[in-house]
Amino acid sequence: MDARHVLDSLFKRASLPPNVAQFFSGDSLRVQGKLSYLVWFLICQLLSDDEASVVKRALDSGRLMETVIVSNRIGLEAAKNQGSKLGYNTYILSSTLRGEAEEVGKMYSSLAESTLVRSSSFVPPCMIICGGETTVTMQENPGKGGRNQHLVLSFAINAHVGPFLSDCGSSSVLLVSCGTDGTDGPTDAAGAYAFFDSLKDESVFLQATGALRAFDSYQYFSLSNPRQSGLVHTGQTGTNVMDVQVLVIS
Repeated sequence: MDARHVLDSLFKRASLPPNVAQFFSGDSLRVQGKLSYLVWFLICQLLSDDEASVVKRALDSGRLMETVIVSNRIGLEAAKNQGSKLGYNTYILSSTLRGEAEEVGKMYSSLAESTLVRSSSFVPPCMIICGGETTVTMQENPGKGGRNQHLVLSFAINAHVGPFLSDCGSSSVLLVSCGTDGTDGPTDAAGAYAFFDSLKDESVFLQATGALRAFDSYQYFSLSNPRQSGLVHTGQTGTNVMDVQVLVIS
């Protein structure tokens, strides 16, 4: 089965099972059995009640159906269409991205470099779009930030330490990474953005590496030059289909 179909399946979502067959199954009951005693008692009452069979018959009548009206893939397609309207060659890299945010940031730096030296299949000016959800394994006493901000900070640092800047120029690459719900970690930002050359100043580079080690990306981007990098504020969007990254190369 296609990975995106697995991820878009209602059977893989949180909250209640999407149909009665799942709700009344032994597997479901075993999961529900991990709940508190009071909650479990109430569920058992419901499942043993005659009314439960009435509800089951109504739902099994075929008059109800489940459908996915928005997903990460749908969001990526919308971004791709918008990029095309702006004149970019647009590509969707993946809708199932996962892994440590710091490592994914390194990947985007390498991807930008290989694209500009024409060793990838992406043709500038281009917009490379990706979706999914990364993670951050934090150490003790972390600062403030989110996985998207951490990812973008890693991208900027690796762009600076790599051989790319001296060979290919620097002002033609931008990475944006945001949570689709408008919130990234325990912050008021949806994510962050950074240009490839945002750390040319050595003192700024040292601040960035310190922030990455301290898991304090929010503080760093709050104080950065907005012409080079910064936070993205969208407000609450009312939906959540994981994260989206857009790598713009021109």
